[in-house]
Amino acid sequence: MKSLYDGEKYTKEGILMSLETNEILKPIFKKYSDKGYSYREISHVIIAEVYSLECLSILTKAVEERKKL
Repeated sequence: MKSLYDGEKYTKEGILMSLETNEILKPIFKKYSDKGYSYREISHVIIAEVYSLECLSILTKAVEERKKL
């Protein structure tokens, strides 16, 4: 499996992904902070969704791999 890290820093792909993610999340972050929500709570909701996507992706891949057996 490929890595987005080169030691303790991002690879070129990692940097591109970081920039892309920032551009996607920036308007969402602004939208909810402009509505008066705290930066910390906005961050927690976003992080929770990232964790959920990670778990769903891992489980989906495991199920697909198991079906191949």
